[in-house]
Amino acid sequence: MDEGNLVRGADAAGIVILTQLRPISVFFSLPQQNLPDLTKGMAESQLPVEALTPDGKSALDTGKVVVIDNQVDQTTGTVKVKGEFPNTNLQLWPGQFVNVRVLIDTLRNVVVVPTAAIQRGPNGAFVYVLKDDNTVTVRRVKLTQQDDVRAVVGTGLQAGERVITTGFARLTEGTQVTVSSAEDAGQVAPDSPPAPGWNPRHARRREGQA
Repeated sequence: MDEGNLVRGADAAGIVILTQLRPISVFFSLPQQNLPDLTKGMAESQLPVEALTPDGKSALDTGKVVVIDNQVDQTTGTVKVKGEFPNTNLQLWPGQFVNVRVLIDTLRNVVVVPTAAIQRGPNGAFVYVLKDDNTVTVRRVKLTQQDDVRAVVGTGLQAGERVITTGFARLTEGTQVTVSSAEDAGQVAPDSPPAPGWNPRHARRREGQA
């Protein structure tokens, strides 16, 4: 407002809008199928939540889940969740749309492979495993969890075994391959997958608004 402007107490547009930046809240929705895991995680401890950059490769800020809505939206089959972020560096702004990721659970001492290594056949999932003599063999596996990046293998693989992620059209049982790089432990040609054995995070990603 400038000096001389006419103001009224009942002005619907108001004079100024106050918003809180530190901390800031982000509202997002998750499918109702995630609700049991979400409520169980909240009962055990605070659930960390990350606000991600547009490419999803790094986090703008890390906060916590503070509220889960007390009902499911019947029209969309989703439940609303509120996350709170310290927003120390002002990377989040009111009205901004961001992708969020909630850490619900951590799987420990499991065998993990790139999702690209998982193949499907008439008998279920399988992978191509590189043996010590640099030949490949087909191995059926049972998956316990999978996303667009990683797959958790329940049975069929041991930690330290190497798998192939591309070039499947050229592979058959016993095909000879060559290790691509000495320093890239656990990576094989014609592919370059990381060796399994590290721990994944059970997370969900959804678009939210600050």
